[in-house]
Amino acid sequence: MEERVTKLKILKLAENQGHGNARRQGLWNCTHELVALMDADDISVPGRFERQLEMFQRSPEICAAGGQILEFTGSPDEVVGMRKVPRRDAEIKAYLKRRCPFNQMTVMLRKEAAEQAGGYLDWYCDEDYYLWIRMLQQNAVFANSGETLVYARAGNEMYGRRGGWRYFQSEARLQNYMRSAGILNGITFIENICLRFVLQLLLPNGIRSRIYRFLREKNTEKAGIPGKAGFETPPEPRPQEPEKKYPPFSVLMCVYGGDHPEYFDMAFASIVEQTVKPSEIVLVVDGPVPEATEKVIEKYKSILGSNLEGGGVKLNQVRLKENSGLGIARRAGLAACTHELVALMDADDISCPRRFEKQLSRLGLEPEVSVIGSNIAEFVKTPAQITGMRCVPEQDSEIKEFLKTRCPFNHQTVLFKKSDVQKAGGYVDWYYDEDYYLWIRMFQAGMKFANVPEVLLLFRGGKEMYKRRGGWSYFQSERKLQDYMRDAGIISRRLHVWNVAKRFAVQVLMTNGMRELAYRVFAREKR
Repeated sequence: MEERVTKLKILKLAENQGHGNARRQGLWNCTHELVALMDADDISVPGRFERQLEMFQRSPEICAAGGQILEFTGSPDEVVGMRKVPRRDAEIKAYLKRRCPFNQMTVMLRKEAAEQAGGYLDWYCDEDYYLWIRMLQQNAVFANSGETLVYARAGNEMYGRRGGWRYFQSEARLQNYMRSAGILNGITFIENICLRFVLQLLLPNGIRSRIYRFLREKNTEKAGIPGKAGFETPPEPRPQEPEKKYPPFSVLMCVYGGDHPEYFDMAFASIVEQTVKPSEIVLVVDGPVPEATEKVIEKYKSILGSNLEGGGVKLNQVRLKENSGLGIARRAGLAACTHELVALMDADDISCPRRFEKQLSRLGLEPEVSVIGSNIAEFVKTPAQITGMRCVPEQDSEIKEFLKTRCPFNHQTVLFKKSDVQKAGGYVDWYYDEDYYLWIRMFQAGMKFANVPEVLLLFRGGKEMYKRRGGWSYFQSERKLQDYMRDAGIISRRLHVWNVAKRFAVQVLMTNGMRELAYRVFAREKR
């Protein structure tokens, strides 16, 4: 391997111009697209840049990636706490509405993305926070590593800089900027200002210092660095992504007479145009379909058939004489899949081009996972009209806790192991909840779950979809699932009552318009 030579470039400013202006000129003079930030009194851990580069390699759409910090006084052995920040894009953007979502000295960013948002601008002690806000407005994608990347020098002097009239004014102006831009609502704006007024103006430095330290994570072992400082022992080797060789897999899609032929065409195209293509598409035609839908099937049968000699995608049709419902249709389709890995696809959604590539890459790092899904972005009419995102937990333990209150997967994004699904009994007909019922049974079988914390599919929403999420039949289906979890000891009786009461209010008592509003406000993240 060719040894990389690091060049030192020095910029000398005639006079002190402030951190924002200094970083602006520094960023302008960086010759590479990826730029890592570093403060002049902190210490990066060994392997910091390697870890961040892996994040960018795994998810090229990321615009800024940071990590956790351990604060120390005197020497790095004297760790006083850990400042934890959220990891996933949606969580970071929600956190940004309250506090700065990055430990700025840990950040590696894309120069182009930062400059598109206006780059660094002078803003007293908040030039970084101001940049993240403007990158949010440009729909930048954020991430934080769950590991410690930097040891940050703390102490009473640092906490002293976090107070005073000038610092409060800077923070208040930022909050006002977010309110004016529609990022904050009025209530959050007032709460944020009041909290900062008390913390930064009313409290003396000593009390402010103790409050900040109280809010820091005390268990430094969670950083993944041996011991308190972590410099005596190099970090454990991280799992590397496998070579770009992917296992064969099937895509299972069902279509019925009620699906719109144009939407079905778009869904099919999004599978065919993937960066990593499936070995086969198993299409279940659930009962009679209109001629326009048959034409779409013939279109892709011709396209795929013409590429078979070049290792193209095989189309395998399963036709049911009458419409039997999604649970039965998926069960028939799964039996026809010839590969162990099976990806689901709905007939009116759109998979993002790298969906299968990213899911297979994650599965390569965690081969014990049985089901892997992702976040979705919801749109109306055209994919350009994104109305929100449904974000689901990433890690196995979080997913299993989430399952006790709501479905923990966006079912149309899921890729799973056929053998594990069949061990849990496979798909069983259950009105609109055949997927949720399957995940519950796989949970009971002790199988491991995961979600890629990115949007890998565009989901077609709208009033008709929200209408299907209500009514007595839908509520009864959901209530029976809650009964099943209560009887199986998955949820307590108290949680069962709460879950059923929420569903009764949303699915029975609310009108379709009220239900749509509730979903958009409480169950969707805003882009």
